Amino acid sequence: MPTTRVPAYDSPLLLLRRTYCTAARAGRSSIGMGGAPNREERKMTEQPLTQAQDHDRRIGRLEGIAEQLDHRLDSMERTMAAGFAEVRSEMRKQFRWLVGIQLTTLIAIGSLLFGLLSKLP
Repeated sequence: MPTTRVPAYDSPLLLLRRTYCTAARAGRSSIGMGGAPNREERKMTEQPLTQAQDHDRRIGRLEGIAEQLDHRLDSMERTMAAGFAEVRSEMRKQFRWLVGIQLTTLIAIGSLLFGLLSKLP
């Protein structure tokens, strides 16, 4: 029986990778080589799903999507709440400044009018 001589620089991992790639290029199965089955083999090995199993699978997927959306929306809600709190704080500061400037202007105008009216004969 002839033996195949393996070069010293080839590791078993490289040989497995070459075999897998060669089988994939040739369209053959790679199940025996540690790879995933091709499309035709999956169709042959999978049992047909009943309608109830198909609905359960789809509903499970939709529930997973709904949970992800819930987490994302919660995160967005927290971010928006923090942003709105910051905006409210800034608006309060600006409102205080606005009221202060208006009061100062009112007092200045009142003092000016009082001073002018007191000098009239």
